[in-house]
Amino acid sequence: MRKDPEKREEKIFLSFVNPKGKDVLEIGCGSGRFSKIILRLGAKSLLALDQNVGKLEQAHHALAKKWPNARFQHGIGGNLWSFYSVDNDLFDLAVFSFSLHEHSDPVHGSEDAWARLKPDGEMIILEPRHEGELCQLLAPLVSEEEELARADKAIRDFVCTNKAQKEFFMNWHFKAPENLFKELLTCETEANQDFIERVAKDLAFQFPAAKPVIIKDKVICWWLKK
Repeated sequence: MRKDPEKREEKIFLSFVNPKGKDVLEIGCGSGRFSKIILRLGAKSLLALDQNVGKLEQAHHALAKKWPNARFQHGIGGNLWSFYSVDNDLFDLAVFSFSLHEHSDPVHGSEDAWARLKPDGEMIILEPRHEGELCQLLAPLVSEEEELARADKAIRDFVCTNKAQKEFFMNWHFKAPENLFKELLTCETEANQDFIERVAKDLAFQFPAAKPVIIKDKVICWWLKK
């Protein structure tokens, strides 16, 4: 699987903010895909948080050696600051990388991140759109429509003088239909491998066999600045 080889996500991100020389907080780093973008673009430091221990270990293994200025820390629950024990860190930039909708309280989550910004700090929130191809493909198994709606409302209601947003499409490339569902289900669910293999085969009939598949993911990027 290749996610966004055209780098549309990165271009939209850079149209709002450049992380070069900045202390960055990333909430929901997963296996480190967006963390790598932040570090490659020259962040001074990165504190990356995630609740999934396995994905956090993948991120650390993939990135920590090359970028010793990155820290990867585990957290529990919906309260952002239960994630780690450092009390006085302030950041130039906070990034929710497709994670705000996973917070039990997205209003509290966004406010917590905002409180950890320096006086001129900025916040980027990347969120998938429910009407996008990717969400619609997964909806029968993993529907996040309600969670995405709560997160969207939290951002739109967020009181902030400087706020802007852009919607765009980013492509997921898969070698074949079965790879598509197998890899998506592995990323998006905690299901066991036998279940994933079975469901992937059942769903793959929707596409021509053994041909590459490109899925368009509709995304919204929000920028907020103090």
